Order: sequence, then C-alpha cells, then structure tokens
Amino acid sequence: MSSPDVERRLRQQGADVDALYEISSRIEGKVDALDSRVSSLGDRVSSLDAKLEQLAESTSVQFEAQSARFDTLEQRTSARFDALERSNEQTQTLLTQILERLNRA
Repeated sequence: MSSPDVERRLRQQGADVDALYEISSRIEGKVDALDSRVSSLGDRVSSLDAKLEQLAESTSVQFEAQSARFDTLEQRTSARFDALERSNEQTQTLLTQILERLNRA
C-alpha cells in the first residue's frame, strides 16, 4: 500500500472516530434528557400516590361517619317501630276490653 493510500485511510479513520464521538455525544445528551423526564415523571407519580392516599383516607373517614349516622338512624327507627308496636298492642287490648264490655251489656 502506498503512502498516499495510508494517509487517506488514516484521515478516513480519524473522520470515522470523530463521527463516532459526535454520535456518542448526541446519544449521551438524549439519555440525559430522557433521565430528566423519567425523574420528573417519577416525581409526578409520587405526588399522585400521595394525593390518592389522602383521598383514600378522606373517603374512609367519610364512610365511617356515614356508617355511624346510618347505625344511629337504624337504632332510632327500631326504637320508634318498637314504640309503635307497643302502642298498637295497647290499643288492641283497649279495643278488646271495650268490645267485651259492649258484648256484656
């Protein structure tokens, strides 16, 4: 191989190395940008997790409050139903006594 061919090959290899460094630099920049985006996305996911946790806790507290209200209403309704039932029994007893007196008269 002649000296001009060797020089040409060396220049070509040098240009190839420079091109590889340029490609490597671009890739590194894109990896850094992507890493930054992933980090930002991770922060957003963490923020959403925290908000979901707050919502879950709030919902749980509200559910417990509503459950307590329901239990209270159920107890009141049962007490009123029992009172009406006793009143109905008393009324039936009274009517039975009245009918017995009318039948004797």
